Amino acid sequence: MSQEHLSSKRIVNTLTWFIMIPYYLQISMFYYDCSINAYSSLSPTNNLMSSINSHDPNTLTSHNNNDVNNSPKTPQYNLRYAITENQPINFKIGKINDDLIQTPEIRSTHLYNLLQTSKQINSFYRLREPSNYFHINETTSLLTTKRIIDLETLCPRYCKENTYYAQLNIYVNIWTNYQLICIVNIEITVTDLDDNQPKFPSTVSRPYQLKLKEVIYRIGKYVELPKAIDKDIQPHHAEIVYRLDSHPNDKSNALETFRLVVRNDSRLVLVLQKDLDYEYIKEYKFYLVCSSPYMIGDQQLDIMNIEDRLEIFIEVLNINDIEPTFSQAVYEIQIKENIPVNSTIYELKATDKDVNSTITYSMENGVDINTTLKFFIKSNGYVIVQQKLDYEQRNVYSFTVRASDGEFFALARIVITILDVNDEPPEYVLNPQQLTILENKPAQTFIGHALDIWFVMDQDKSTHEKSLALMRYLHFTAIKIQWHHHHQ
Repeated sequence: MSQEHLSSKRIVNTLTWFIMIPYYLQISMFYYDCSINAYSSLSPTNNLMSSINSHDPNTLTSHNNNDVNNSPKTPQYNLRYAITENQPINFKIGKINDDLIQTPEIRSTHLYNLLQTSKQINSFYRLREPSNYFHINETTSLLTTKRIIDLETLCPRYCKENTYYAQLNIYVNIWTNYQLICIVNIEITVTDLDDNQPKFPSTVSRPYQLKLKEVIYRIGKYVELPKAIDKDIQPHHAEIVYRLDSHPNDKSNALETFRLVVRNDSRLVLVLQKDLDYEYIKEYKFYLVCSSPYMIGDQQLDIMNIEDRLEIFIEVLNINDIEPTFSQAVYEIQIKENIPVNSTIYELKATDKDVNSTITYSMENGVDINTTLKFFIKSNGYVIVQQKLDYEQRNVYSFTVRASDGEFFALARIVITILDVNDEPPEYVLNPQQLTILENKPAQTFIGHALDIWFVMDQDKSTHEKSLALMRYLHFTAIKIQWHHHHQ
């Protein structure tokens, strides 16, 4: 009985196989070139598909069926889905069996009945090749995400030129009673979300420091600032807006001095609204803020998560732009003639509003040599006596001095008056004791008076000391000279 039973079962199976072959051949011939577009009925993907349909239809062409290395008698169909990036793991993309059945073009075919029957019979669905991104349930045909898909990561490989979405293709084999009845080419389009906040590049130093020279940076002058980067693929999502925010530690009212401008060439520049002046304000602090204009409205995210703030520190560099000045045009100095050599008789002081400026002093060229020998101007402004002074020789010295900050200079006049000191002893001069006469003068020739005279001479010329002459007549004597001639 057992052998008869087995033999009968083999016969039945063989007959069944020969009966089904024409049936499958008929289906194969009927559906070979059929192409079906089924869209996911999930609400998240419906909106996305309408967005995709608005693109050039040529950008979403399905793969050629001949690319699949399978028997040409196996029918092949195309399904298209669209999802946004960053969907969670196990996100439902579609159910292949249901999506094929719900497609109007297939309802009037034998494939529709076969798929309906496959729900009750032994059917399963398998990926032709393993996928890193998608998973399919072999019994329910549910297609889900295997990982979080990031479009910015996919695009270098899967985005076509001048497109802003990625296309991924997988092949699903449908088996019924261990027979391959259909191959489905599934095209999954991943579209962009505005999910990347703009950020300033890591190569930009924080805080970002600028050193600007006063005088050079005046109203209307500008300086370029670094731009942020938004990695979103869709240009609409990659747009960046900028603004300036005040710094809590800034006391310079920086936002009144600087204005932010995005130029037509997309460069980001900081335009001066006031002249920079080191003597007035030495530094500025504020923030350059970048953000996406659409992330706030579309997703209602925490504003701190969609902005990047770059601290800007501007240091104003001092430039020698102010001339030194003397407080007066003429400096009058009085000193006594007996002042010691190397004495400092005056300290010149010029002013320069440039912070940290250094002023050096010197005697102008063209001063007479006698003055330069007597006086010397040190670089720090000290007026020094170099040689012994003498009122009786010269009592007034006048010369010009220069104060220089390295670029500008100022001139002033110094007048030095020497005061007399009683430093010369008197001289006593007696009346000459010898009188002279030429030879051959006649007798009774008057030679002179013999007087007793004392002269007191003092070289000091001050008004309280004068020369004094004391005279005392002793007697008058007439001298008669007789010449005696001796003859030989």
